[in-house]
Amino acid sequence: MVVTTIGHVSELPKALETAISMHSYGTAIDGMGDALPTVLVTMVGCPASGKSTARAAIMRSRVHGLVCETICPDDIRKRLTGDAADQSANAAVWHAAMERLDTLLAMHGVLVVFDATASRVRDRKRLANAAHDHNAIVIEVWCDTPLEQCYEHNDARERHVPMETIRRMHSSIAMNPPTGDRFADAVITMRTH
Repeated sequence: MVVTTIGHVSELPKALETAISMHSYGTAIDGMGDALPTVLVTMVGCPASGKSTARAAIMRSRVHGLVCETICPDDIRKRLTGDAADQSANAAVWHAAMERLDTLLAMHGVLVVFDATASRVRDRKRLANAAHDHNAIVIEVWCDTPLEQCYEHNDARERHVPMETIRRMHSSIAMNPPTGDRFADAVITMRTH
């Protein structure tokens, strides 16, 4: 597994390109094959840690010329319930998200950004297993933002997440950071402090 640390979101596209290149031997990227790789980028971080900002940077960058798609359970939740914060339909939300992920991972030349907190190892592993079923490269992007900074970002957002929820997820990730995930091909840690 490749582990990289960056200090600003502007460095993320280059870090992704490097991670993909290190795992793409035999594909069109290195001129050895005819199919572009399929890549899953799992965003990891508590609410208000910068995941959506990082996702936007990836989507703008066209990493390696791959088609960029995004899956955001909050967007699905809003579509199903009318409220991105409504947790009452989580089973349906995750079912729809995983179905969409499976469809996208079946393609070649696609980079799928999964924008969720992924605060639990079992959730990150579930996503990685789905990607590995399609021989996709798995890269986790950890938005390692200090808790107090997350609270400040949360206060400035339109949709507020309860402070206890942010604290609990921040603690969960700190106890089981993505850098210990053996099922990812690469982990990029974005430290903005």
